[in-house]
Amino acid sequence: MMAPDLSAQRGGLSLERKLPLWISLLLLAVVATLAWASYAEVRLAALTAAQERLKRVTAQLADLSAVNGDQRAAAMRAVAADRRLVALLSATGDQSIDSAVVRRLAGPLDSVLVVELRDVSAQRRAGTAPPVPEDSARAAAVARAVLVTDSVRNGPLYERADSVFFWSGAPVPVGRRTAGVLLQRRQVMNSERAERQIRNLSGGRDVMVYIANTSNDLWVTLLGKRVPVPAGTTVDSAFEYVRDGRAILASGVPVRGGPWAIITEQPLATVMQRPHDFLRRMAAVLVLIVVAGAAAAWVLSRHVTRPLVDLRAAAESVAAGGEPRTLPVSSGDELGLLSASFNAMAERVRASRRELQRQVSEARTLAGELEQAQTETLRAAGQMGRLQAITAALSSARTPEEVATVIVEQGISAVDAHAGSICVLSEDGTLLEILRAEGYAPAVVSDWMHFPVTMDVPLARVIRTGEPEFIVSLADFAARYTTARSVRFDATTRSWAALPLMVEGRTLGAMGLSFAREGPFSPDAQGFMRTLAQQCAQALDRSRLYQAERAARHEAEEARTRADEARRAAEAANQAKSDFLATMSHELRTPLNAIGGYTELIEMGLRGSVTEEQRQDLQRIRKSQTHLLNLINDVLQFAKLDAGRVEYDLQVVPLDEMIDELEPFVAPQIGAKGLRYEHRRCDEMLAARADREKLRQILLNLLSNAVKFTAPGGAIEVGCEARADAVLIAVRDTGVGVPPERIEAIFDPFFQVDRRLTRSHDGIGLGLAISRDLARGMGGELSVRSASDQGSIFTLELPRAGVTEPSISA
Repeated sequence: MMAPDLSAQRGGLSLERKLPLWISLLLLAVVATLAWASYAEVRLAALTAAQERLKRVTAQLADLSAVNGDQRAAAMRAVAADRRLVALLSATGDQSIDSAVVRRLAGPLDSVLVVELRDVSAQRRAGTAPPVPEDSARAAAVARAVLVTDSVRNGPLYERADSVFFWSGAPVPVGRRTAGVLLQRRQVMNSERAERQIRNLSGGRDVMVYIANTSNDLWVTLLGKRVPVPAGTTVDSAFEYVRDGRAILASGVPVRGGPWAIITEQPLATVMQRPHDFLRRMAAVLVLIVVAGAAAAWVLSRHVTRPLVDLRAAAESVAAGGEPRTLPVSSGDELGLLSASFNAMAERVRASRRELQRQVSEARTLAGELEQAQTETLRAAGQMGRLQAITAALSSARTPEEVATVIVEQGISAVDAHAGSICVLSEDGTLLEILRAEGYAPAVVSDWMHFPVTMDVPLARVIRTGEPEFIVSLADFAARYTTARSVRFDATTRSWAALPLMVEGRTLGAMGLSFAREGPFSPDAQGFMRTLAQQCAQALDRSRLYQAERAARHEAEEARTRADEARRAAEAANQAKSDFLATMSHELRTPLNAIGGYTELIEMGLRGSVTEEQRQDLQRIRKSQTHLLNLINDVLQFAKLDAGRVEYDLQVVPLDEMIDELEPFVAPQIGAKGLRYEHRRCDEMLAARADREKLRQILLNLLSNAVKFTAPGGAIEVGCEARADAVLIAVRDTGVGVPPERIEAIFDPFFQVDRRLTRSHDGIGLGLAISRDLARGMGGELSVRSASDQGSIFTLELPRAGVTEPSISA
């Protein structure tokens, strides 16, 4: 059986509602009337104050502009009095004005200084730049105005090539007459900082300031940008117009000394902001008063009619199937007894409903558990299938780019993310570079293509800590990363997950996932993302190893190719050098031997008698021929050593005997320079395993060098010493020595300690290089200890005789 609709039987509003309603309507009418009258008064006052403020500010800016114009006029008069300008007026043709003459006219923002000089007929006579037809016509008009008034005049504003200019002119005096006009083209422009300062001084950022011609045909901003002239306006002390659908309050004041006016404007909506705020506050007070009155009326009505209303409402609630409630029993009359009976009935109804709700709740709980179990099973199966598909795709990825493509294309959908990226560390470990990104705006990807690992963002932090980051909301992000609030992110993202890509403790990069919904992330979701990151890291590591292996094979093949080419080139060069040595040996030695033979024939007198002076000259020729032949032999021997074509006949060489054999060879030079020579005897049985002739050549070279570089009166000493498996032969002198920084360089081919043109020592610097190569060819070494002006000690180390060694061929 359906419950009766009691509300339909009431036939209108009850007394409990009518009484507070009429009281509230009366209060509303009174307060609204007072609020509207107050608002009208405040609005009129605000509009009047705004107009007066704009007039005052505009007048101040016009006065400031006039003062600047006076300063500019004074500067132009000063420059116009320069005699060099007067001289240009009498010259023929269009002359060029030296920039140094008019540099004082340059303003702080002038990038190009354009100045012209015109004669009394307003014809151009000189300028700093080639004339422009449109500029010339306007300049001529200003020049004629200057000539008529004999004073500084300014032309109207005009636009050309998106810039706004005007001409200023000043008379050029010669005595008491005007000989011409100095004109300067100036551009209307200011720095953005100056514009902001003027606007702030004008009453706020919403106040705009313009410069306009008094003819009202051109309006320009302080930065020199033209703006449309409002239709139907005239420059006046106060006027209004509409621009882009907004009402504008404006004021204009002409600038003294120029055909311009300063105009300031302010949106009428800004002026009316305070009246509107007042109206809102009054509306709030109105609401409070009405609410308070309604509440008072409601309390009165409640006190009178509430018991009946409660009983009726409780009955309607039970009839409509609602929860029955207990009524207060305040008296023992019939109304009180009725309320008590209703309370008993309501208690029985509540007990029946509680039992029914318990049974329904148990059924719903069981159904929810079954549904959740089914959902978890399906989700786990789906994740496992997606993970297997990703693993299969990663197994065929050969490059890091292919790995990143698999992850962002399949991994994003697998975790229900709307965007994701894979970043890798740079080689030096200081930067993160995006390898692949999907789902982000191109501008966002461009901003984050490269960024340092020290940056306070999730991807960089997980690189530093090695731990994943799960950010559940925008508020959570702002709390964790306070220094990155100004960085641009994807606008659709509401939560993030960042995980490091690590293999065996090595960090390769990071994986970032963006979600369009807020978190939190369940443990299963976090575990799946960790597994996905681990799979990605292992695949990246495999791809890098694969690429490194391919690169190593390629590099090895290229190295073998280069080695084969170098070997072939070396063999060809060695063969060419051998051919050259053979040719040079024949071509140089043959004429030198002929020179020696003919010198000997002449010296023997076979070509006639020879005077003593001629004999001395012949001896000098023979000496030079012998020296040149020795130099050639040194070059040839060094070339053979360098080519590895010198053979060694190793045998046992007694050292004491060998040193005795050297003295006759150097005795003449030692005696000629007055040097002291000492042979420090060693054990007669001490012997070296060496090539006798090459050992003699090394020692003679060392002794010759000692004689060359030891001053008269010095000393030379030769001695030997035994070691366990080697012998040492030392040649000491008291000569000029070798600077420490050149110790090793003296063994380089063609190196000479003293390269001055006036040096007194002959030779080409091959002796020591040949000696060290010969020593090393016999299994030994040649070294030196020396210091400037403290002499030198050259030590030859050779294998000691008694050690069986095969013959060496190098």
